[in-house]
Amino acid sequence: MRFYFASGLPYSSIVGFYRTFWFDPFEDEPVSGNFRFIQGKRDAERLPDTHRLDLHIDLPIKIRNVRGGVYIDVINVYAHKSIDFYVVDFYDTETGEPLDVPQKTGYSLLPGVPIPSLGIYLKF
Repeated sequence: MRFYFASGLPYSSIVGFYRTFWFDPFEDEPVSGNFRFIQGKRDAERLPDTHRLDLHIDLPIKIRNVRGGVYIDVINVYAHKSIDFYVVDFYDTETGEPLDVPQKTGYSLLPGVPIPSLGIYLKF
């Protein structure tokens, strides 16, 4: 059994943004461009703390001169969902319209469910 705990990794947050425009000489209105963001101080923010419990059960087996075993692993036993990184959305995902205030969404690399695995090993 292994309990894993880590403080959140540092990251640089977005403190502001602006939108670029350019003018088409054949149009009367400006053409909208992309959003640009203004990054805050380097590593001034931290992701939330993360933790998980991993379980490993091993049954050793010996057949003649070959040793080995059968094992089962379960990663993230209690299904804790950690935030590993953030994505900032400038557009509404449903309508495609620009947002007045960008939305920061946290994502996890591991799914919020336990991950079991079963295996065998041999030692010659």
